[in-house]
Amino acid sequence: MCENTFLCYDSFTIVGEEIKGEGWFFLMIFIGICLQIASNFIHLHRNQLTRETLKEEKGSDTRRKYVGKSVLWSFISTLLWIVRVVLIIGNNIWIFIAILIGNVIGHYWALTVQEADAKVVNGASKEQLLLPGKRPLKSFNLLSF
Repeated sequence: MCENTFLCYDSFTIVGEEIKGEGWFFLMIFIGICLQIASNFIHLHRNQLTRETLKEEKGSDTRRKYVGKSVLWSFISTLLWIVRVVLIIGNNIWIFIAILIGNVIGHYWALTVQEADAKVVNGASKEQLLLPGKRPLKSFNLLSF
C-alpha cells in the first residue's frame, strides 16, 4: 500500500470509499479509458445530429424526430460525464492519465470512422465551396436569433 493515494496503483477512492487491490484498480483504469472513448463517439454523433437537425425547417416532423434523438444523446452524454467526474474526484494520477489516453484514442478513432458530410451547414456542397470568387460561408451573428 502507498501512503500517497494520488500516486497509488493498488487502490483508489470512489465516492468516498477506498477500494483496494490491483485488479480493481486496473479495472477502473480500463473503465475510465472506455468511458472516455465512448464519450468521444457520442460527442461526434451529437454534433452530426445537430447539423442534420438544423438543416430541417423549424416545426417540421423530421426536425422534431431529430430533436428527440438529440435530447436522448444529450442525456447519455451527461450521464457519462457524471460517471467520469466521479472517477476523477478519486484524485488519482493514473485515473487522470487513463481519461487523457481515452480521450486521445476516442477522438482519433471517432474521427477516422465517421462518414464525410455531403453538405456543409449553410447547404452549399463541397464543390460550391471550392468555386473561385464565391463567398463560401455566410457570417453568423449570435445576436440575430
